[in-house]
Amino acid sequence: DIHGTTRDWIESWISFDGVPARLFDTAGLRETEDTVEQIGVERTLELTEDADLILYLIDSTKGPSQDDVHMITKLLQNTSNIPVILAWNKIDLTPEYTKYSVLIPHNEKLFGIVGISAKKGLGVSDLTSQVKKALTIGLQTDRNQTGLGSERQKKAVEEALDSINHSLIAPQMDLPMDAVIQDIEDAISFLGEITGEVSPDDILGNIFSRFCVGK
Repeated sequence: DIHGTTRDWIESWISFDGVPARLFDTAGLRETEDTVEQIGVERTLELTEDADLILYLIDSTKGPSQDDVHMITKLLQNTSNIPVILAWNKIDLTPEYTKYSVLIPHNEKLFGIVGISAKKGLGVSDLTSQVKKALTIGLQTDRNQTGLGSERQKKAVEEALDSINHSLIAPQMDLPMDAVIQDIEDAISFLGEITGEVSPDDILGNIFSRFCVGK
């Protein structure tokens, strides 16, 4: 409850209407002569350089301070093209909060301005919608089929497919049935990295129930 005492950030996974994101709650940004407080501010600014989106929170009962205007200007002038969403909190106490918007610098990086009340839950759906739009802009697609979520998942599927393809040609290469079984188990293991732990016993049991081979 004392300004300027936060040093490190708190992070947590969150879903913005189905879009997973890692949310960082950081120290406040302001000019200070306090050497220790400067560390928290510097860490926050370093973190923003790697962000995909910046949510700048302002207490609407107080309006933007000179530090807020300075920091927002600094963020909007950053050459990394990171979008900024300005969130006015406590709008349940300050319905006329929009009057402060004229004090905030605007350019194309200011993606949106949203009024919220953390206590009452007002405007949270609007904020969620703005964040989702900012994170997914340029990613629209007409594709209907399910897509993979990461490069790691893509690699796992490719490895699984290679294993299955190898198991299909193993008999033609005069490889023993053990090699086929190993290929199938490898494929199951790779897919298990995506879907969760999968036991090969059920799959292999089903295979051997259809073929007259030794287990």
